[in-house]
Amino acid sequence: MRQSARKLHAQESFTIVHCRSYITALVGRWLKNRHAMRFVFDMRGFWADERVEGGLWNLNSPLYRRVYNFFKRQEHKFLNDADAVTVLTVAAREELLSWGVADKITVIPCCVDLQLFDRRAVAAADTAAWRTRLGISPRAYVLLYLGSIGTWYLWNEMVLFFERLKKEHTEAKFLILTPDPEKVIPHPDFIVRTVSRQEVPTLISVADASVCFIKPSFSKKGSSATKMAEVLAMGVPVITNPGWGDVAFLADKLNNLVVTDPYAQQTPIIPVSSEPGSNAFFTGFFSLEEGVRKYDVVYRGVRQ
Repeated sequence: MRQSARKLHAQESFTIVHCRSYITALVGRWLKNRHAMRFVFDMRGFWADERVEGGLWNLNSPLYRRVYNFFKRQEHKFLNDADAVTVLTVAAREELLSWGVADKITVIPCCVDLQLFDRRAVAAADTAAWRTRLGISPRAYVLLYLGSIGTWYLWNEMVLFFERLKKEHTEAKFLILTPDPEKVIPHPDFIVRTVSRQEVPTLISVADASVCFIKPSFSKKGSSATKMAEVLAMGVPVITNPGWGDVAFLADKLNNLVVTDPYAQQTPIIPVSSEPGSNAFFTGFFSLEEGVRKYDVVYRGVRQ
């Protein structure tokens, strides 16, 4: 990466280096020190802690303990030396400020293309056609899960939530749109599909609600789930758990975001679908256009 950066700088003589996460920031900080350029640390989340809390780096291993300590030292250097820092959540910004990091931190969450994820652009006939194609009766309540099934998602808890929901809605179906269909154990009430991005908005419109349970931890303060915002943009309520990202902050702003204990025996009161994509706060926080505007402000700021 250093070699590539050196060649590119010789060709273009750029003055700002924008580094997404920690590995690239090693090169970005080097470029700043070597060529006196502006360094934007696009931190995303607390990467080293995510590796540990996600079980990828076992600190009982001397090797991983050494790697973790190295990146935690570098993390402080990135934050101190950066001309601007961007994070995904308000919670991450507050955490960094409590560390004494200078107030050069901009929150830019994972953004939503509101032209694609627009409930008004989905015809009712297309929604009905997908329900028919999937074998879902008009009366059936549909719970949606959208996205990968990986390290951080509380998959078993989401299945248990569906089972509790089914006691109230006997014809309920669990619509699972995932690139990991092989990880889902077959079930007569599960409908599992891998679909294209262009199909996702219409399939979201099939759902009455969506569930997204994520392991709560320190590192998850910095997480922003794109899929949650995409579902909310389509006017479908999202049920999630506390202890990660900005859910506490967002729940006060969005009526369609329900925060509940995934181990609770009773299902929460789930609101009827609305259109939060037209909500002024939602648009101002999650829209792709607003994300672009915020990055433009960051770039202009470091140029001064």
